[in-house]
Amino acid sequence: MSIQNYGVIRGQVVQYAPGLTQSPHFRITLADNSNQGYQVDVNVLSRDGSEVLYYANENFQNDMTQNLLSLTPGFTPLKSNANSGALDYLRESLFDTSKMKPLPMDGPSQNDLDAFIGTVVSSAQTSNASVFAFGQYFNDKSRSAAQERRENLPTQGIHDIHMNQGNGSPYESDNGTYQDGGLLVYFPTDERWVATFLAFQTQAFQTDDQGNPTGPSWADQHGGETLE
Repeated sequence: MSIQNYGVIRGQVVQYAPGLTQSPHFRITLADNSNQGYQVDVNVLSRDGSEVLYYANENFQNDMTQNLLSLTPGFTPLKSNANSGALDYLRESLFDTSKMKPLPMDGPSQNDLDAFIGTVVSSAQTSNASVFAFGQYFNDKSRSAAQERRENLPTQGIHDIHMNQGNGSPYESDNGTYQDGGLLVYFPTDERWVATFLAFQTQAFQTDDQGNPTGPSWADQHGGETLE
């Protein structure tokens, strides 16, 4: 069925907070040129408690970045096809998915997702870098302006910043092609891109034209491997 309202938000970092056990998302607030706020929720732990798969490149080079800097800050909807700028981990040459590894949300050392994303986002804030978050746009209109001020979080934003295909039950309805998430940061001083791509161990890395799995999940292939 695919996710709805797929696209990318461009903005600059206003604030951020690491993931918590009760809400395992690294939360970033971005702002556009008119100071409109956007909430960005990045999964750092699966709902089933398993570690998230990640691949990061701190000197990311890919032709797809050429069009990103021309995007107007704010939300840009993207069609789920090969020519729209949408991401697809399995059909585009973004990175080698075999290099994705599980990483804890937090841990005794700095070898965890919260620490890695925090370092990148902190650098983006101090460097006036542009952040590009791909995923599903939302606008929680049920929240009041008073709530927004009290919680210091915008009502609109983006989530599902991970691979959005290869899901088994109960998430088959989210499957689709050219609708994957990702977090890219452009540092203008040294003209460098940092890219982070995420997936879940329960997802398969072989899918059909509807994004449905045609092979085993990553966990089944790797025996539930974890990274210490």
